[in-house]
Amino acid sequence: MPSKSERRKLRGFRRTAKATRMITKGKKHKKLRCANCNAVLHGVAHGANRSRMAKISKTQRRPTGMMSGILCNTCKRIIITEVAKVDAGIKKMSDTDISIRNYMKQIEKQVK
Repeated sequence: MPSKSERRKLRGFRRTAKATRMITKGKKHKKLRCANCNAVLHGVAHGANRSRMAKISKTQRRPTGMMSGILCNTCKRIIITEVAKVDAGIKKMSDTDISIRNYMKQIEKQVK
């Protein structure tokens, strides 16, 4: 009986002179998730293997938006509004949620 790690791997069959043999092709890559809320990130490529990712152009592989590939759109929108409130003086950085402060600092550096 195959082990759990072997069951997760992609399988392929190779014909040899004696018999058809099963080969494993490596593990399946998961979809990327938001670092803050753990939601699935849309629009980010995830290939089942390296050759599929190599066929995609470099601009499609690398998300270019602010904090894209790290945060989902809803979390990104919340953090950007919090940064705007801090910049306007409505809110202090110490009053914001601890879990988003690092992202706020990163966005502040990108904007300025």
